[in-house]
Amino acid sequence: MHRVESETFSDSDEDFDALAELSKAGNISSKNLLSAVKREIAEVLTDAGFSDPGKSIFHKGRFWCDVQEGERPTGKAVSPGWAFARSQSEPLTPVHEAASIYMGIIFLESALAHGDMEKVFFNAFQLGVGINRFNARRRHLKRITIRKKSERGLREVSEGRAAANAEKAAKAKQWKMIAIRMANEYKERNPQASKSSIAIWISRNWPEDAGVLRPATNTIRQAI
Repeated sequence: MHRVESETFSDSDEDFDALAELSKAGNISSKNLLSAVKREIAEVLTDAGFSDPGKSIFHKGRFWCDVQEGERPTGKAVSPGWAFARSQSEPLTPVHEAASIYMGIIFLESALAHGDMEKVFFNAFQLGVGINRFNARRRHLKRITIRKKSERGLREVSEGRAAANAEKAAKAKQWKMIAIRMANEYKERNPQASKSSIAIWISRNWPEDAGVLRPATNTIRQAI
């Protein structure tokens, strides 16, 4: 059994671009062109951890295995590889787009086999749009990913700075409350004491269990 964990792609378009150039060259049959696109799609899907899209597989949840001749395991569904990949991937992801292209080829081949020119035109148009979209997404995926990482990094830095500032403000409030309480206690015993002398006394007698570090004497003087 296999399990699909993730989708990994390079940002290269050379293979599909080569197919596009091949299709413009003329003197190539639809059968040969579709077969070439199928091979490229199969490579994309197998590189992502899925089965050959042209083969049938047994699957249960995200687990799958190839159908062996004469094998009839119970409790598992049977689907074409492309249909399983499409059902297990999110819309607009490379895997989902690739599986949709393969599905489009299946529909186009069926229309060609039946000689239905309306369906041939429609499915050929849809397939062309799908391949162009897939190529565009692969071409720009790396840049989009980098931008998202940059935006996420900036957001995390901003959030981290805000959290650090909030913690700093909370600690400042805490030590000021301690300093003012100690200053009031000292003033009750020494009403004529100056702020400097009170700050020196607070600094020397700062409680060990205060939970915050003792600020500088001059800082205490300014706070009281």
